[in-house]
Amino acid sequence: MVVMREPARPAPTTSARGISDMFVSPDRNQRGLYHEACQGGVQASSLRSMRCLDPWCVTFLVLGMLCSFSLPALGAVPSPQQASQTHSPSSARARLDRQDLALAEWRAGWSRPVRGLYLQGLTRTDERVVRRELTVAIAKTLTKTDLVESLTRLRNLGIFRRVDAIVTPTADGVTLTFGFDEKWSTLPIVSAGRGGGRLFFRLGLQDRNLFGRYLGLRAYYWYFAGTHSAVVSLVDPRLFHRRLSGAVLLEHSNRNRFQYGDNGDLIGGWSRQRQMLTFELGDLRDPEKLYGMSLSTGRDEFSVATLPKAYRSKQDNEVLSSGLPASGWWLIAKLWGRLGRIQLDDYLERGIQATATLELARGWTQGDNDWLRGRISAKAAWLGPARLNLVAQARLALQSRAHPEHRLFVGGYTAVRGYAEGRFVGERSAVVNVEARIPSVHRRWFVLQHVLFVDGAAVQDLQNSRWMGAASAGAGIRMIVPPLVGLVARVDVAWSIGDQDWLLSFGSQQFF
Repeated sequence: MVVMREPARPAPTTSARGISDMFVSPDRNQRGLYHEACQGGVQASSLRSMRCLDPWCVTFLVLGMLCSFSLPALGAVPSPQQASQTHSPSSARARLDRQDLALAEWRAGWSRPVRGLYLQGLTRTDERVVRRELTVAIAKTLTKTDLVESLTRLRNLGIFRRVDAIVTPTADGVTLTFGFDEKWSTLPIVSAGRGGGRLFFRLGLQDRNLFGRYLGLRAYYWYFAGTHSAVVSLVDPRLFHRRLSGAVLLEHSNRNRFQYGDNGDLIGGWSRQRQMLTFELGDLRDPEKLYGMSLSTGRDEFSVATLPKAYRSKQDNEVLSSGLPASGWWLIAKLWGRLGRIQLDDYLERGIQATATLELARGWTQGDNDWLRGRISAKAAWLGPARLNLVAQARLALQSRAHPEHRLFVGGYTAVRGYAEGRFVGERSAVVNVEARIPSVHRRWFVLQHVLFVDGAAVQDLQNSRWMGAASAGAGIRMIVPPLVGLVARVDVAWSIGDQDWLLSFGSQQFF
């Protein structure tokens, strides 16, 4: 590797390292297994006519309010470039503007060959992680398009709080210096929820930038309403340093499925124990057009004996009149594709993205584990003044006729807040989520957003020839620590339209 040195000038406060070659890589937009394995969050089950708040949630809300008053006194810490102030008067900062996604300023004299590339502020991240994202290179003429794309890709990695570029004209070209403010990526996984006689929590560890190589590792224990599960996943979003993503997931899970009557009362359920191994591969050569596939294999066992006693006593004999699904081995093949791109700038989002998936399941030993499922989703994010972030998501799903275990479950924290998880079951579903996120505190170490949201869903049960609808509205707060990768905690209060009054939910991460 040829190291290009910067022209003589006062030494910066952080070391500058030259780069002369690069790999072209897309941003971190693929979801698939990477998204599913890195998302968390729980939803408290239904609470009818709730008279007092859970102590955990009250503490959560009080801390958020106190922080909104106490943290404004903390000043924002400058970026590495602001701290050094070593660039010459003829240089200028080129930063991605949040409003129009164009450079704040562009000078005609910058469209010249790049004579030096420098990195500042990298303490944990390997230089190759940055190098392969760049579309600018030594001896290549610098263009506005390449600079914008390079900044976009680096920010969309999600492991930097801030990325800036400084362009400095020289006698025979320009030098380009990228400055980084890294996030801490090794974090505990702690999320919890309770209500309606159920308790949920997750404990584990995750790292989105393992060994500074932009590898994702996630391992956690999951307690869900009397069941115990464990999940381990490893993701390489830049497999072989190319525009490929590879992932492997190993899961041992237990899950209680509950069924509800038309009036929302619990009428029965069953338990499922699963061992699963999943491999996924994605082609990411075009950041605006992503596609991939995954293959999962495993074994399911079903029973009703492991249901909590309180629920077994409510078991309706007609609920399982068709019998439990057959235990046995199965294979699931999945194809997915994505158009568009969501731009990331710290915790803010902007852009439009559409995703389609097709899943086919085949039972190795029993035919009633066969099913076909298709999903289409779209997400749009808009940035307004004062960091106002409007985000909307719509999801459609179609499912072939199958035992209720393999049908679509709608409700809860990741679908319609204000309803119990899996409250509605069917073969057709449509879900819409809209949020307005308004920051009241924005500091280097803490961000507090106030959230207003509306959720809605429609589910068709073909086996019983009926439609079910759900809608809710509510408010909440999101607490973010920007220097820590993916650390988002939130508390929501949702008022449902239908068979419930209101529901308090809390958890970690963001489901869309």
